Amino acid sequence: MLSNYTAKYTKISSGYMGQLVEWPEVVTEGKTLEECREMLKDALREMVIAYREKGKEIPSGGALIEQVPIEFWVSIKRSDLIKYFKENEFYLLREGGKHSIYPNGVKIIPIKRHRTIDRITANELCKQAGLKPKF
Repeated sequence: MLSNYTAKYTKISSGYMGQLVEWPEVVTEGKTLEECREMLKDALREMVIAYREKGKEIPSGGALIEQVPIEFWVSIKRSDLIKYFKENEFYLLREGGKHSIYPNGVKIIPIKRHRTIDRITANELCKQAGLKPKF
């Protein structure tokens, strides 16, 4: 009997993690996507054997996977970052060619003069300013 299972792959620091949607206990990893696929097939074969040996019911395959688009912000508005800084006693000292300078009496932080700022950069600026990362 041939069954089809649905695999999902996630990029991880050491390569890829693979997992079956219908049988979430079947999870493994590999350095490359191809290695991960092979490892997942092997893990599945071993799990089928183990389930049969234990007399357990083997989950059926055939899940339907659909990608759901969602918009999330990888950048923030510069004005939101400046508002947060001003709420925390930072003020505009001067406008440079590419950066605005915001001190608060203890720290001096340069904020680039672009409409948007990467979320990671914005949170790092907050940390450097001694503020809780907000974005």
